[in-house]
Amino acid sequence: MSEEIEWWEYDDAAEMAAAVAGDIAFVIESAIDARGACVIALAGGKTPLPIYEKLAATKLDWKRVTIIPTDERIVPLGDPLSNITAIGKAFLPKGARVIPIVSEAAKDYRAAGKAADARLGDLHWPLDLCLLGVGTDGHTASIFPGPDYEEAIAGPRERRALGVMPDPLPADAPVARITLSRAAIVSARALTLAVTGAEKRKVIEAAIKQGPSSAYPIGRVLADKTFRDLKLSRCKNPIIKQFWENAEKTSGEQSLANFVPYVTNKFDVFVSNDIMRPVIAQQESVFNFRKIMDEKKILLVNLAKGRLGAKTGAGVYEYG
Repeated sequence: MSEEIEWWEYDDAAEMAAAVAGDIAFVIESAIDARGACVIALAGGKTPLPIYEKLAATKLDWKRVTIIPTDERIVPLGDPLSNITAIGKAFLPKGARVIPIVSEAAKDYRAAGKAADARLGDLHWPLDLCLLGVGTDGHTASIFPGPDYEEAIAGPRERRALGVMPDPLPADAPVARITLSRAAIVSARALTLAVTGAEKRKVIEAAIKQGPSSAYPIGRVLADKTFRDLKLSRCKNPIIKQFWENAEKTSGEQSLANFVPYVTNKFDVFVSNDIMRPVIAQQESVFNFRKIMDEKKILLVNLAKGRLGAKTGAGVYEYG
């Protein structure tokens, strides 16, 4: 996954906000068209607030949309440190279902994490989209170094959320947190990072280069070996599974990365197009591309310019 991340750069925050909001709206519409509902996870902090303002102004069937935070500080609802408070202000008036993962301040952060995990068990999974931010220290969601770091990165795949105690505690919010696990994050159908500034970009690029051994949490989230294992576990083609498993054992990570161009250059221009590739790759779609191609039909879609949005695969939006 980390080898195919693309950077989309913008001159200012407003331009980035409009682009990200447009792509999120496209994912929401696609999910509603496919199964009548959408579940997304949104990041906290100040960076995504302009995105949420743009997104909330978009005409969507908000009553079919469920929103959770990617992470939350264990503080009472309404507290200035609460992520869900800012998210709720943007989307509750639109009719969206906004679900907090912390109902009230709790002294036992691990018990609070278990309660959040149980609450998320009632939602449709995997997420249709997960929007992440990244700190200058390389943390994402609330996956920080500390006593719960490995549990957040490599805990049970079925665990969606857990309580964490960063060590050291961040100066701007020195409290315990609840975070989505790495497994929950990477299982999302669409995974997007929105960051600002050259410093964060350098951190992400370094984390990607370091791969599974990265010292940065974002590097572990994006490049951890278990992400590939998760995807392989869903592969139904025994030949493909055997190929990748054998290649991993005999060749290692670098050789696996080198295999990617040999696979992708076999695709024709239509399939490898930056716009069509993520559309075709959707797990559910209102179009049956298999039937269209098998019956040699022509699909015509009348969309205004920009309606489809920018490239909608996994990527990083950045300005500054």
